[in-house]
Amino acid sequence: MIEIKVILISGKSNSGKGSVAKLFEEMYKNQGKHVIRCSLSTYIRDIAKKDFYWDGVDTLASRKFMAEVYRIGTEFYPYHMMRRVWERDIEPFVTKNSIVIVESFREKVNYDYCKMLQDKGKIDKITTIRVVRPNFNVLQDEEMEHHVSESDLDDFKFDIIVENSGTLDDLYQRIMIGEI
Repeated sequence: MIEIKVILISGKSNSGKGSVAKLFEEMYKNQGKHVIRCSLSTYIRDIAKKDFYWDGVDTLASRKFMAEVYRIGTEFYPYHMMRRVWERDIEPFVTKNSIVIVESFREKVNYDYCKMLQDKGKIDKITTIRVVRPNFNVLQDEEMEHHVSESDLDDFKFDIIVENSGTLDDLYQRIMIGEI
């Protein structure tokens, strides 16, 4: 029997979602698990590069653009982003006892799509993680702070909250010893 566990990692821009995903990936690989790590933002970045000639430089303007691409995509088909990542970056690589780590979990519809897959028996367990970085706001832009991609999960009930308030080594230690 194939067992698939999905970990959805959420957080505001530059909260440390990628760092947390990398640490969990390392932890599970050290345990001999098959890990698939992907990001919903990779798909958006691919669209921006291929279709709009984005140079890959992360700026406030590029973040606003990608947030709007995301919003428009989910407006027309709410599950599009998560479905596309599932079909392109996850499902072809699933093996027995896979751990799937999805960073950039941004909206409730992403969870809803995974829940739908769980109801169909394609996912065994979903764990949601919120990464918070107190007193850190990289956006410095009220429009982006209230954009659906930054605010839709503000009232979501996460399984685990990770406070990213120290060094990367502090975070590593907390994850590796199982504090998180």
